[in-house]
Amino acid sequence: MYDSTGAFHYPAPFPPSTFGYTIIDSAHTVKVTADVLVDSVDVQPGGTLLIDSSVTLSVGPSGGGYGIVVGGTVTVHGTLSNAG
Repeated sequence: MYDSTGAFHYPAPFPPSTFGYTIIDSAHTVKVTADVLVDSVDVQPGGTLLIDSSVTLSVGPSGGGYGIVVGGTVTVHGTLSNAG
């Protein structure tokens, strides 16, 4: 996973909303296992975002971000909410 500074993280922790955007590349999977607020998420074709049960992923632009863009797969067993 790349953050808005261009740094690569593996395994991919979900960055806080202050990081800007998060890109989940093709063939990568990000599993959300704790409640988190993020700014912008781009799930690229072939990428996967999994949200565990009893967990909330809040996505919302906090300074001009774009929220969530889904070109890959998003599986929600918990909650995906719009915080923007």
